[in-house]
Amino acid sequence: MAHASFEARIWEAEVPPSVIPEWFPELLEAIAGQKLIEEMELPIRMDPQTFLSLRDRLPQSKETDFYTSWARKGLGD
Repeated sequence: MAHASFEARIWEAEVPPSVIPEWFPELLEAIAGQKLIEEMELPIRMDPQTFLSLRDRLPQSKETDFYTSWARKGLGD
C-alpha cells in the first residue's frame, strides 16, 4: 500500500493597519468575482472589467501604504 506524502508551509503574515483604502473592498470583490449585498442571499457576479481596471490603476498609484503594496505584490507588479 502506497503512502501519500504531504507538504505544509507556514507564512508570517503582517497585521494590517485598521484603516483601509476606499478601493480595497472593491478589489477583493473583483478578485473573488462576486459582490456581496447585505439584502440578498446570493452574490452578484462582478464584471471582469472591474478587476482589470483596478489592476491597471494600481501600478500608477504613488501610494506606498500596506494595502497598495499588498495588492501590487498579489497582482504580480
